Amino acid sequence: MENKDLQLHQKPMMQMISEGTSRVEIARKYTSITPTTILNSNFPSLARLRKERSAEEVERAIAILLIDASRAFGEPIDKETALETAVEIHTRYYYLTLEDCYLVLSRMKSKPLYGKLSSNKFLTEFEAYGAERIQLADQMSYNNHLATSDAGTNRTGDTDSVKGIMRKIRSKR
Repeated sequence: MENKDLQLHQKPMMQMISEGTSRVEIARKYTSITPTTILNSNFPSLARLRKERSAEEVERAIAILLIDASRAFGEPIDKETALETAVEIHTRYYYLTLEDCYLVLSRMKSKPLYGKLSSNKFLTEFEAYGAERIQLADQMSYNNHLATSDAGTNRTGDTDSVKGIMRKIRSKR
């Protein structure tokens, strides 16, 4: 499925969670999501969701994702730990989307983790993903700049090159 198709056929994660959509249905809908898909889509950031809804509702949605992810490791984390971790994620990584959160936690499920699952392990995953996402956004922005700029060689053929301009100036002397 292409990025545009994914964006057009997806309900935002917040809407799905608010409507009580099953974990299985969410997994089906978001199985092919990637950081590039998220960056190319118009999913609302956690900060925007906080303005549109409330901080508590956003943190509750993140907590639901955390509890769901913790089930993959055996015993789910308790509600208080999930909400506490959700507040930290919400305040530190406000630029991420719930779709990013889902992706981080989905990736985490397939990693070998040793010891008890804790807030530290979740936050470590979010820190690594945040750095990866910023680097990817940087690269995408740079590639877009190169594709749309007239840097380097004369890409459009509409204007003279510097050498051509200098020849004209010298010939007029």
